Amino acid sequence: MLRPHFIVITDRATLKAGWITSVDQPQTPSFMRDFAKRQPRIEWTDQLSFIKARQHAVEQFSDMADSFAPTGGSGASGSRPTQLGGSPPDKHLNVTATREAVGLIAAKVNQILQEQKPEMWSLSAPTDIHKALVKALPEVCRAHLHRVIPKNLSECPEETVVDHFIHVTI
Repeated sequence: MLRPHFIVITDRATLKAGWITSVDQPQTPSFMRDFAKRQPRIEWTDQLSFIKARQHAVEQFSDMADSFAPTGGSGASGSRPTQLGGSPPDKHLNVTATREAVGLIAAKVNQILQEQKPEMWSLSAPTDIHKALVKALPEVCRAHLHRVIPKNLSECPEETVVDHFIHVTI
């Protein structure tokens, strides 16, 4: 039998937290349950959505004065060089939005861990934010962190999520 293991799955816009546990298959007769394979499943305790993280910078900030106009094109003078990847203010807004999202997620993870009190827990977060997220967590949370999976599993079906974490719980 698998011992329960707490997991947190997140991206910038969603957070799910729950326990991976094993349960008897319902079709197994009671006298054979000790010999039957137990199917692991997730009992979700929290599922959150962050609206601001889903919005684009254009939706969050006004550009009424054209202060964040993209560079490139001929313009009036025709001498402005084309930049790939948007203007520096756009990049700054993306970095700021990511930093805010990571801080909000870290605060929510800390709150959930204080409520659930797992001995050990594991985290799945996208590759571009997982290191920053772990760094933003309080030391008490990091002390019990067993494993970090740098992958976005927030939209995956439950069976796929369990497969990624199953060897952690054995």
